[in-house]
Amino acid sequence: MEQGKLEQARKTLERLVQIHPRSAEGWWLKGQLELLNFDAEKGARFFRQALALDPEDANVHISLGQAMLMLQRTKQAKTSLNKAIQLDAELPMAHLALGWAHLFEEDLDAARGAFNRVLRLDNQQAEAHAGMAYVDIGENKLAEAERDINRALQLDQGCIAALAAKSALAQMTKDISTAQRSAKELYETATFGPYGWTLKEAQDKVLKSPTGKYLTDKFTRALLEKSTQKPTKH
Repeated sequence: MEQGKLEQARKTLERLVQIHPRSAEGWWLKGQLELLNFDAEKGARFFRQALALDPEDANVHISLGQAMLMLQRTKQAKTSLNKAIQLDAELPMAHLALGWAHLFEEDLDAARGAFNRVLRLDNQQAEAHAGMAYVDIGENKLAEAERDINRALQLDQGCIAALAAKSALAQMTKDISTAQRSAKELYETATFGPYGWTLKEAQDKVLKSPTGKYLTDKFTRALLEKSTQKPTKH
């Protein structure tokens, strides 16, 4: 998986769970593989199978929470992530994912609290500084947002969340050239994950994946419902 040989990893994992069907780690790895293939629904099924075998594994709860975030099911994501924190409050990834869940729900106070907990555990987490920048932007604290973006990029020049925040901040401050440059860098240059995908490559993969199709259908249905609603009389 770390070398990007996903199909080879899939065959090995199939053998693993066939030989050791009660290996929670085997099912967890199968779920991780599906997340890399942007199939969060299938990944979540494997994570639940892992939890049926070992319900006290905090890392599996984190992975299930991440899958729920991919599917935009923030309430379920928070349930899984809070369970992980209940089992082990010292896991930065649990607080980080919880911060994004709160941010998706526009609960800025809760998001700030979660990102602060990440940074207390590990102040080298670039994505947590980027998350704080988004909270700052939501609270219109633009100087603080710029500071947090710079901290994130000092730690990781290719941090996608920080580059996206930088582009959003530039648009808010009418710095068009920086916004365009950041957007181009974000889309075509910045890489993430163990396989060095650009955001454009990842977007293409998402659109072809079951999760991408699910979210596209969900978004389309929402637009159609909104367009057919009768205007409210005042």
